[in-house]
Amino acid sequence: MSLYALDRHKRACRMLGYVLTVGDDPGAWVSLAAVLFVRLTPQERAALAYAALSTIEPDDREAVFSAAQWGEVE
Repeated sequence: MSLYALDRHKRACRMLGYVLTVGDDPGAWVSLAAVLFVRLTPQERAALAYAALSTIEPDDREAVFSAAQWGEVE
């Protein structure tokens, strides 16, 4: 991976690893979103969102979408 991955992908993955390590810090997740916005294309971010959302239950998926779309957390 380190030989062939694009630098922007490696940086995005590194940030994801940091955020998963600190876990429950909401500010870290906000920072991850900023890094993903800068480092990934819209298509890459959409694919990542699809992959993540497809792994959770429908009710939870709806709550996550609402939070992302409207900024409301239930």
